[in-house]
Amino acid sequence: LTPPSLHGLHVFGVDNLLTTPCDPAFVRLSSSADVVNKCVLRSRPSEKIGVMALLPSGSATVVEYSDLPPSSAGAAKAEGDGLMYDLGNICSHLFTTPFLDRARSLPTRYHVARKTVKHWCPASAAVVTTEGCVKLESFIFDCFEYADRVAVRVVDREGEFSPIKNREGTDS
Repeated sequence: LTPPSLHGLHVFGVDNLLTTPCDPAFVRLSSSADVVNKCVLRSRPSEKIGVMALLPSGSATVVEYSDLPPSSAGAAKAEGDGLMYDLGNICSHLFTTPFLDRARSLPTRYHVARKTVKHWCPASAAVVTTEGCVKLESFIFDCFEYADRVAVRVVDREGEFSPIKNREGTDS
């Protein structure tokens, strides 16, 4: 039930203050792709950012940083110049309407995230911290692997990526 004039949907994270909605070069890439993803070059192996990767099937995907083993996060390209997984996902995706129509029936995948959670404990009448809590997450980019073609636009980190994730520190 998509209006015929609607080409696609640009989805982006609200925690990135520098997102450029509907960047013309980004939108142009969707003329030959089901999905377009904006990425930046990763700044370091330990950066908490998902990475673009290819599945054994050849399909594109994003591997969340928490699912990426440290050995892979720091792996060098075969040529030895830079990181093997150098494209960081900044959560700026354009999905074409034909792809979204197909994606509605795709299965949902869940990722396990272990978190430290502060919560109220009635027994001690205090706020306590519990480590190792399990949270199930699903990500909008999990559908990339079902796209026939995924295009990537690499953008300048300083111009398009300024995440606010934490109260203090690098991502604050």
